[in-house]
Amino acid sequence: MTICAAALFYTKDKGAVLVIAIQYLCPKCAGVTEITDIEKIKNAEDQYPLTCHACGAPFSKDALIKFARQKAEEMINEALFQLKNSSSQGNK
Repeated sequence: MTICAAALFYTKDKGAVLVIAIQYLCPKCAGVTEITDIEKIKNAEDQYPLTCHACGAPFSKDALIKFARQKAEEMINEALFQLKNSSSQGNK
């Protein structure tokens, strides 16, 4: 359950799009599945829009959204912490 490095991808219609890959650990087999488009999952009509790449177990839409939100909050908090520390060290 880790967040991979963010990357910028360029599309004709949207220009630069920031893509963050989140690795989701399957609770059934511990296989890793990568989530790259949480908006697609949020907008999916299917309640199980993604399956484990290793065992095929379905992941619920609610669980994936909750997990992605939690990881995004952790990433933001870490970035703010590092920013605060770097700015306080610059003032010394």
